[in-house]
Amino acid sequence: MHAVPPSNVRSLSGANVCSVGATKSVASRGGPSLPVSHDIAKLYWQMKSTFDINDALLARAKRHARKAGKPLRALIEEGLRRVLDESASPATYVLPDRAVGEPTAENPLEKLSWQDLRDEIYGGR
Repeated sequence: MHAVPPSNVRSLSGANVCSVGATKSVASRGGPSLPVSHDIAKLYWQMKSTFDINDALLARAKRHARKAGKPLRALIEEGLRRVLDESASPATYVLPDRAVGEPTAENPLEKLSWQDLRDEIYGGR
């Protein structure tokens, strides 16, 4: 028999995560609750990473974030989302219209035989 989780429990990837003082209690469906420290529980929501970034670029990013009133983390996340969204839908190539003459005009080559058309294309060579 499954107990109904209390209102302070959120379901996350098939597990229930409940705030309990300095630790969180994680219970898989039907399984026992296990205390988990805040540091481990954070892994469910965010992951810390280390990157090497050009010093000048980092300085520009920090200035931009400060002017925008955002944390640097938010600025980097926004940039990643833009790049990933842009690459998700590649641009389609549209063949340019290089037609000559009027679209409704008669095609003068349609009246020619294959031999005459060949002579027209190769110019008697």
